[in-house]
Amino acid sequence: MPASRIALPVPPVRGARIRRGLIAATAGALLLLGAACTGGTSEADPPAEAPDSVANVDTTTPERPQLVAGAVSSAAAVDSAPALPEWVTARLEAPPPQLALTYPAEGSTVTESYVMFSGKAEPGSTVASGPFETKADAHGQWNIGLVLSAGQNVATFSTTSTEGVETKESVTVHFKPKDSHNKHKSGDGSFNASQHYGSCGDKLPYDVFKGKADPGTTVTVSSAYGGGTTTAGDGGYWKLKVTFEAAPVGVEFPVTVSDGSTTKTFSFTRTA
Repeated sequence: MPASRIALPVPPVRGARIRRGLIAATAGALLLLGAACTGGTSEADPPAEAPDSVANVDTTTPERPQLVAGAVSSAAAVDSAPALPEWVTARLEAPPPQLALTYPAEGSTVTESYVMFSGKAEPGSTVASGPFETKADAHGQWNIGLVLSAGQNVATFSTTSTEGVETKESVTVHFKPKDSHNKHKSGDGSFNASQHYGSCGDKLPYDVFKGKADPGTTVTVSSAYGGGTTTAGDGGYWKLKVTFEAAPVGVEFPVTVSDGSTTKTFSFTRTA
C-alpha cells in the first residue's frame, strides 16, 4: 500500500512547495515505521508463510538454576564445586586427642604450695600448662609440678594432636597453708592426749598421760603440784608418768597437756 500524503496547513511563504515535499516524505516514513513495529506488512514485504506443523517448533523454556540460601541447586553447579584440601578434611574428621587429669581431684584442698599434677594422654604426646611442658610416657602417664597461690587455683592443661586438634582440661584446687605453729610438723597436725587414772591414794601419788602427736613434737604436762615433758616418737606416740608429791589430800586440781599449739585440760585428786 503506497504511503499516503498528509496535508498540513502551511503558510503561503516562499519555498512552500519544497517544505510540503519534505513533510510528505516524513509522513510516509512514519507510516512505514509504524507498520514494522505493529507487525504490519507492506507490498514490498509479503507476509511470511506459517510453518507446516506446530509440532516442529520448540516452545519449551530453558530451566534456570534456583538459588536457595546462596547456593545453586543445580546438580551441575554442586558437582563443579572445588574439593577441600586433604589436610582440611583430615582435621575436620580427626577425633580430639585424649587428655585426663587424675590428681589432684576437682575441688580438693592442699596444704603445700607445690603440687604435682598427674594425668593420662596419648603416649608420646605433649601436655602443657602455661610455659611448662612434658611428654606422656609409653603408658600415657604425665606429670607437671606447679606452685599454687593461697586460696583458689584453676590449673589448665592442654594437648594437641598431629592433625592440629586441641583438647583442654582444667581442675580447681584450693591451697590452705598450714598454721605457723605447725610449720615444722608433718601429717595432719592433730594432737590428742588421755589420762589413765585421774586420782591416786599411793604414798607418792602419780598419773599416766599418753597420746599421739607429730613425730618429734615436745609434749608438756603441767600443774601446780607436778609436771614433766616427753617427745613423740617416730610413730607419733608419746607417754609420760607424772608424780604429784606435794598435792594435798582430797583436793581436785587441773592438769594441762600441750604440744605447743593445742592444750588439753584434765583434773587429778590425791585420795590418801
